[in-house]
Amino acid sequence: MTDGTAAGYDGKSEDPYYWRFMNDKEINKGVEEMVKEIHETEDQLKKLVSDNAYEKTQTYIQHLSFMVLGADGFIHKLYQRNKDMFPEKGGKPDWYAAMSAEDKYIYGECEKHFAWLPMMDKACMEASHVIMHLNLLQGFRILSIRENLTDCDLFTHDDYKQIVEDALEVGRIITTDWDVMERKAGNAEEFYRRNLGKMDRYKLNTRYREERTKAYIAFVSDHEIQKRMRVDSRGNYSPNPYNLTMMEILDTYMGKVSELYKAGIEDRTNKALEEVISYDVKTLTHLSKEMNDLAFYPVVAALKALIKACKDFVQDVWNTFDGFKKASDGSPYCFLQKLPVSSIKKAYSYSVSSRTPLESGTEFQALYSSMAGALTAHCIDFVYNHGHQELK
Repeated sequence: MTDGTAAGYDGKSEDPYYWRFMNDKEINKGVEEMVKEIHETEDQLKKLVSDNAYEKTQTYIQHLSFMVLGADGFIHKLYQRNKDMFPEKGGKPDWYAAMSAEDKYIYGECEKHFAWLPMMDKACMEASHVIMHLNLLQGFRILSIRENLTDCDLFTHDDYKQIVEDALEVGRIITTDWDVMERKAGNAEEFYRRNLGKMDRYKLNTRYREERTKAYIAFVSDHEIQKRMRVDSRGNYSPNPYNLTMMEILDTYMGKVSELYKAGIEDRTNKALEEVISYDVKTLTHLSKEMNDLAFYPVVAALKALIKACKDFVQDVWNTFDGFKKASDGSPYCFLQKLPVSSIKKAYSYSVSSRTPLESGTEFQALYSSMAGALTAHCIDFVYNHGHQELK
């Protein structure tokens, strides 16, 4: 066939992706724009957490995927527009012989680039898929949780150990032997002996119980737990507001980790990591070795940098979730450990949750409220149900 137009050769075509316009200048221009946008997305991904920029990063990734690497991208359009005009295995179309010498020269210049376009197109389309499946939102959330909890060392492993010690200490306080407790009430006993027979029974009992309350408050104040509690003159304990706020923050963030776990972050991140590594090892390694067109190589280099940033991101997400899953000793992972408080004896409705934190979140607020309730109940028991009962 010698009818070039009918066969795909159109000397008058104005389509910018038509092979007649695929000269070195236009190739370099298209490649430079691709490389620029790839690096911009790479940089934005690296700033995802530090800039708290999920939506912005997602927009960059979507644009890169669809408009640069995907179906609307420069390389894909070049390939799709001209793939029927450059036969595979180096043959020439049947209309080639009818072209002018000038057009044959242009065709030859394009052919040297087109030889690599199928490989480049495949690599770009695969990269488009990879970056759209990074599990970006869940990754952003769990990395932000880690950063927020470790910011300014507000929550450290020492803080976790303090929670454990507080829980154990309250357990020891409310199960203190009554003889030991009575020895702490020396002032109350002295008041009783000094005023017995000098006060009416009701007033003596009232003042005596007030002295016992003071004794109990003094007893608890000698313990570390008092720093996390407030108490009024009647022995009513409540968690310190600042400490309760800190526990609320921990419960909120650990609850979010639990939600991510139940929403499948582990499987989705593992799949994303497998895809990134597979693309890096199989596609990019092969492309780097086989692709010899210097005009397109800047795209290969840019893809390498982008995929490294993707791999670093997904690996960081995986490591962070794994830290929470294993409840590692480091902060903030340690807060998902089960509290080692099985030795606490049950008394005064004092309870420590036995649920698995990764599945149910933490209950530190409830724990400190339970501590306060137990101290209040123990105080009441000591003040009113022990001591000189004949005064009642």
